[in-house]
Amino acid sequence: MPQRYLRSLVFISLILIFFLIYKNYKELYKYRDFSYSSKIKISLIFEAILDTRTDIYRIFDKFFYKNNNNKIKKVFLEVERGDLEKARNQWHDKILLNNQSENNFFSSKISLDENENDFQKASFRFRGKSDWHLRIDKPSLRIKLKNFQNYKKMKHINLTFPEGRGIIENYYANTLARKLGLIGHHSELVDLYINNINYGVYHLHSRDDESLIRLNERLPGPLLSGQNLNLDKWNIDDFEQINFLSINRNHDIFKRMIDELYKQKKDNNDWENLWNVINFENTAKSIALKTILGIIHDDYWHNHEFFYDKTIGKIEPIINDAQSLGTNLYPARNDRLSIDTFFDKEKPDFTVPINQKTNPFLNGIIYDTNFYHEKNQIIYELINNELSVKNQHLLLSQIFDRIDNSVYADKNKRYLVERINGWQIAKSSNLQYEVYKNNIFEYVENRNLFLNDQLSKNYLNFSFIQLKEFRNKKFLLFEYKGELPINLDTEQLGNIFIYDKNKKKFHEYLNEKLSLHTGLNITKNNNKLTNIKAGNDIFHDHHYETAYQSYLIKLDDKTDIDNLVSYFKTLNNVKLKKISFKEDLSINDIKYNDSTFHLWSNDLDSKNDITFNEGVHEIKDDIFIKKNQKLIINEGATLLLWPNVSIFSEGKVFIDGKTKGVVILNKFNNRPWGNFSIFGADTSGSYIKNANIKGGATKDINNILFSGMVNIFWNKDIELENLIVSNNAKGDDTLHFTKSEGMIKNLKIFDCLSDCIDMDYSSYTIKNLNCYKSLNDGLDLMESKVIGSNLNFSENLDKSLSIGEASYLKINNLEIINSNIGIASKDDSTVDLENINITNTNLALDTYRKNSRYNDSGKFMIKNKMLKNNKLDLRFTNKNNIFFDYKDLNFLEN
Repeated sequence: MPQRYLRSLVFISLILIFFLIYKNYKELYKYRDFSYSSKIKISLIFEAILDTRTDIYRIFDKFFYKNNNNKIKKVFLEVERGDLEKARNQWHDKILLNNQSENNFFSSKISLDENENDFQKASFRFRGKSDWHLRIDKPSLRIKLKNFQNYKKMKHINLTFPEGRGIIENYYANTLARKLGLIGHHSELVDLYINNINYGVYHLHSRDDESLIRLNERLPGPLLSGQNLNLDKWNIDDFEQINFLSINRNHDIFKRMIDELYKQKKDNNDWENLWNVINFENTAKSIALKTILGIIHDDYWHNHEFFYDKTIGKIEPIINDAQSLGTNLYPARNDRLSIDTFFDKEKPDFTVPINQKTNPFLNGIIYDTNFYHEKNQIIYELINNELSVKNQHLLLSQIFDRIDNSVYADKNKRYLVERINGWQIAKSSNLQYEVYKNNIFEYVENRNLFLNDQLSKNYLNFSFIQLKEFRNKKFLLFEYKGELPINLDTEQLGNIFIYDKNKKKFHEYLNEKLSLHTGLNITKNNNKLTNIKAGNDIFHDHHYETAYQSYLIKLDDKTDIDNLVSYFKTLNNVKLKKISFKEDLSINDIKYNDSTFHLWSNDLDSKNDITFNEGVHEIKDDIFIKKNQKLIINEGATLLLWPNVSIFSEGKVFIDGKTKGVVILNKFNNRPWGNFSIFGADTSGSYIKNANIKGGATKDINNILFSGMVNIFWNKDIELENLIVSNNAKGDDTLHFTKSEGMIKNLKIFDCLSDCIDMDYSSYTIKNLNCYKSLNDGLDLMESKVIGSNLNFSENLDKSLSIGEASYLKINNLEIINSNIGIASKDDSTVDLENINITNTNLALDTYRKNSRYNDSGKFMIKNKMLKNNKLDLRFTNKNNIFFDYKDLNFLEN
């Protein structure tokens, strides 16, 4: 009898398994509107068996994995009955059938604070252009919040099913991008409930709009999105350009980037033109991060996003839909037909080459060896420090600890995989989830070890030679190939002359360090997961690999050869080899790598500081101070700037008029000069003291859309003391700070065409300020912090102090007279005042909510106030934000 029952059980089980295989086989066709070849149809039986295997695993999920004590945020969405199906059908018709006639948003309610009873009105639609986003049991949705509602500055929220096997792959990349100072989407992993039914773990993230930029603490600017691009050559018309209303000039910036990518580089000026449009540092950092995390999803034809930062003047790539940690590097298509795949033993390929070329953007920049070595240097520093195996494992463990229990409870877990019939979703169980988590930890360890090994492949050959053309001179010939640059100490080399092969001459080298860069050659690449032959561009299946580049140095007669050889042996991360050459070698016999420009064809001369001493100096042309230079203006100097002439410094600025003063003004009355701008991290520590600056306007420089006469951007430890600034003739601001920190003492600023002082994402201490006669605001803050004492404002035609967009202002001793509005505290800002006097204004204190990306009006905290002769002392919309006794004032509650 037991055997009979056992046979029956086995028979029934087999019937059920075959039924599930058939059902899963049909599911592979459900969302595909095309037929397959007979070979693929047969192969898909294997895919159906894999899904059936997962169905069986899922039966045991609840027995082996607990799902209590959820640690991630819950999001509750309420929709009308049947609206999910309607929304899905409409989005399907719009995306797959290009039917644009329907309104794709449907009414809903959403709770984002984990309180099931606290809902706000919203609307929803499906999102995503691929069929795997259109599944009713695990839909990808976009939520549009109503009226003045927002969530962390977002008016639209994307809820996307996690595409990676480990759930965290896109979230992880976005988190690291923002941690490294790159533009990355806001990301959270949340539990989504639709009509109180748990739909599992979702990736909540920002969309491509202004909120993305604000969340990264950048001033709003345009975005470029490419999702359907030509396989061989990009065209600006194939991209979507977003938020162009945020700028009013320089609208061709993205087209210029694409033109520069494809332009043949004949000399180093061509590279300078490219890097004047593209952010060198952040692009190198972005490519480095993608290399470490194995991100190859930004291929030839889609998933490219860029941001133009008007305060930097450059374009940088955005980390988006990254599918990191090997998501796209598992065995694909026919390679899935294996025992390893059946038993979930397949692993992501961690050996993707360090300089893998997968798209025209990277193809256009990687053979600049300055860039090549910069991104490799960043990789080396990251994997040995911030993104070491230890640090990444710790971060991954913390993330998984938060989400594990919610993932275990998710009955509809799935991931994206390139099946035999192309990209589709596959089911996942708790058992498999644990396997894929382990794969992620292994991938991080193996990838870092692989990259460290690749970065150690640096080879330097050197020879001491004589040349026919210079019989009595000694020469040193280097041949170098490697992933990292070699920086030589010129003190060890002595008095040297380097050879410019393009100009065919030697010139003296005076800098402290001398760099050697690799050469590069184009080689075939057989990694079918990345470089797939899909078009005519050679780099569909080729990439660059290192090759020897030659460098020739003329040595001083006194050079000690033995000491020099001993020094070479101390170089780190390089394999050294001494080679002998014939003494009758000609300079024309030396061979160079011509795939890349020779490093020493750059301008390698030492840069002298620019100094102005006592006396009158007429400035007829723009002055540009480079990063390794200083601008020094000493006491008694007067700079007379001709019309539209500017001073732009990327190096430190030291101006101190001491007792005689320094004056910067226009040469001709009523004909303003351009602007004075102190820009970039290398200017940190600059100061302007005992000076008078007046009569300028504004001017765009290096694609930076300056709005001020004096601009101080992207620096810290700035000091302004005993400074007078006045009489700007053009632009929104007289003195403009962006992403800057420092100290201001004894500033007088007046006769301002619009705002006198504008601060964006900046932090300053201000002591003793006199600000008067602005045609708009005296001090305007956006997400900035000011701690001040003894501030005086008068005759400002709009607001004396406009404190907006989550700024913080704390002042002791403030006087405002004869202005339109004294202080406006807006949009989650806080104004903390002590000892204030506001007289003769139309409105002394105003607090309201202006920008819907912020949650509330501003706050006022005041001690010791004197408000008199104002038409209205106080106006507010939320009395809970008024933290002082205002009942004795003339106030209005809106």
